[in-house]
Amino acid sequence: MSTALLLTHLQHPNPNVPLQTLTAALSHHLAADQPTPTPLAAAAISSPFFLTYPPTHDRLQALLTAFRHAAQLKYQALVKHAEEGWSVSRAIFSRGVEGGMKEWVRDVLRGLQGGRPVLRLACCTGLLSGITGLRGIDANKRRVEDEVIIALAEVLDDYTAETGDWEKEFRPHVDETLLSLTLILASQSLPLIPKSKLSALPLPLLARLLTATIASAFQHGNFLKSIPDATSAGAFNVPPDSPFTQTIQRTSTSPTMLSMPSLSKLTALIFEILLDSPRAQGGLEEAHKTLETFRAIAAQVERDYAKSNLASASGESDIPPATSTSTSALFKSAWLLLKTLLFTTTMLASSALSTIVYIPPPPPAPSSRSPDTRNAPQPQPQPQPQDLAESLVRTFAHLAFVVSQFGGVAAAASPTGGEGFTELRKAFYLALDILSSTATTERCDGLVRGLIAGAGAGEGQEKGRRDKTAYALACVEQVVPCLSVRCLREEVWGFCVPHLSDPAHRAAYESAHSVVLAVFAAHAAAAQHADRPAHRRLGGRVGVVSGRSGLPDESRGGSEKEAEEEGDEVGSAAAEMEEFVHRLVPFYAQCLIENSEDGRLSTAQLRLAYAALVRSASACASAAQELGWYCLAVLLDAVRGLDASLRQEREGEREGEEERRRTSGSARERERLHRLHLTLVSTVPALPLPLMVRVLEEIRSIITRATRAESGGGAGKGVGVGDDGGEERRRRKELVDALFAEILEKVGDREKEAAMRWWYAHREDFARSIGGANAEGRTDVRTEDGALSDAVSRL
Repeated sequence: MSTALLLTHLQHPNPNVPLQTLTAALSHHLAADQPTPTPLAAAAISSPFFLTYPPTHDRLQALLTAFRHAAQLKYQALVKHAEEGWSVSRAIFSRGVEGGMKEWVRDVLRGLQGGRPVLRLACCTGLLSGITGLRGIDANKRRVEDEVIIALAEVLDDYTAETGDWEKEFRPHVDETLLSLTLILASQSLPLIPKSKLSALPLPLLARLLTATIASAFQHGNFLKSIPDATSAGAFNVPPDSPFTQTIQRTSTSPTMLSMPSLSKLTALIFEILLDSPRAQGGLEEAHKTLETFRAIAAQVERDYAKSNLASASGESDIPPATSTSTSALFKSAWLLLKTLLFTTTMLASSALSTIVYIPPPPPAPSSRSPDTRNAPQPQPQPQPQDLAESLVRTFAHLAFVVSQFGGVAAAASPTGGEGFTELRKAFYLALDILSSTATTERCDGLVRGLIAGAGAGEGQEKGRRDKTAYALACVEQVVPCLSVRCLREEVWGFCVPHLSDPAHRAAYESAHSVVLAVFAAHAAAAQHADRPAHRRLGGRVGVVSGRSGLPDESRGGSEKEAEEEGDEVGSAAAEMEEFVHRLVPFYAQCLIENSEDGRLSTAQLRLAYAALVRSASACASAAQELGWYCLAVLLDAVRGLDASLRQEREGEREGEEERRRTSGSARERERLHRLHLTLVSTVPALPLPLMVRVLEEIRSIITRATRAESGGGAGKGVGVGDDGGEERRRRKELVDALFAEILEKVGDREKEAAMRWWYAHREDFARSIGGANAEGRTDVRTEDGALSDAVSRL
């Protein structure tokens, strides 16, 4: 297509040639026409084809693509010309590739002068994209960056200018469609510009406009309204002309939704610049407004999702049966929108939260009782980092049914076997870290109460409630050190109990146990630091032992009387916490024994949980040894009872069908007994010296009794009777190795000497228990593969 024919087509608002053809022709002639591209650039930007109002996304992107390809074609032509006709005189007196690109870019920018701002923005965005990839070539990139910023600023000025009625007649009208198209172009160009230049733009205004555009793209959360009910056969067959179909198709195919990744990236970049500036408070306010907007969108989506039968599906791969192909594709599009909403929220929140952790806390506000401020108007409270963190936590709570598709926030892998949503977990735990380090106890209590109430309320499907329950438990686990004892006792404990023995819902089951362990860990940490003076001056929290202690010194306006009152409050809270743990220990000890069965807690989980229980029980000042020994007694009773049951079963066992019927159950019980033995070993580092010695003797008795039973050949005299010798030796070896590892790596300094003395006194017994006695009466301490045992080899 010649230049004249191209200009002819551009003079028609609706030419009869495809858009791709015009784009390719414009790119070619911009790069190839001589002597200058200025006239063609001016003709293109002022042509009726591109000036048609309202501008469309396709035409603006075509203009962008044409200028990007033109820059690349011009560079290739200059390189080819320089290589083909090289000579010394040309190298000295002729313009090189870099000079040619500079001149060409300058001429193109001259042709764009005076054009409509949005068209100039599209052209300059294409130029910037084309020359950014030219490494080692300075093709007037700084000037193109300036033109991009100026063009965008002019559009924003037209959108926000406040003028009189008569002035409006002479200003171009900028509607939401044009604004969204402008922001799409900005999202393609601004990330390529240095942050120092972007500060010249009205970034708070740009952040608000981006937030409004993204919210509008998601229909403000209303895209799941009017989902039809399932038929009697359990199928969804949505007519193509239904409102739900049209809404999903319009939303998922809109230019703004298709450009959501770049729009989210630009918004995140703006938050980084705002929050990293000396006036970070303005950035906090804009970021908080954005997260609150997404929270409202997520709440609306959750309400519509819970009311629909779509909540009965586990995800986009679990569409109800007998559903038509078109409807299945429609529901997959709906799930894609939900995941896009989650991705967008995560990207924006991660950008804001990762920056605000470096913002120093604001100075304390003057007291309202001060004579100087008593009659002064109180300023409006400004958003703080904990406000942003709480907004994100509550937003994720509304989207818990989407979060569960990636394995939840506490899982390291997704249900499909991948790594899960790593950025989601980073944002989640960062938000909770900010809350636990900056928020008050009352605020954390309120957050937990809201999450618990939200998990049990609503009219949605059972799966949705399970997802919210698992999410709420994961949140509670992280903020346990910041909660008041009253909240733990009245809200958290009652919320956890129903899930402690329900492994059918694995996420909630494991999270409930993690919450209880967090309570024990908080109590043990507080008890460990109880003798330190700083602990007696803590600001009312039981589990926090450092950091924001609220010391009542002169610089913080405290007094000795206030310090004494604060210390009394902390002492009272510590006493309440110890009483609560004292009542909690017996129940949870029995609960862990019940959960030692197959299919419940794994061996590693059981060992970790019982060790934490014993450690917390042994930290109680009122009855440390009694409560700690109670936990051990419960465990030993379970071991002896299970051992006696296996022995009785073996003694009464008959040959034939009954033996085959018992074999499977006996094997499971023997494995459970072995898990309990390993659990007993794991409690050794958590015990004070008197209890540790008693437990070590119990462990030695278990190992040596099993060895005597095997060597003596007497049925019913030991642990694991009925096993073959190799399997029993494997279990004893695992016990000895686990005991050695606990003594060597985890026993404290005060108990280390006594534990090592005890170990050396009985190491020969353990060597015999691992290797057994051979026909000549010698002890063989090697394993079945011929290698020395880990523990015995280090004796």
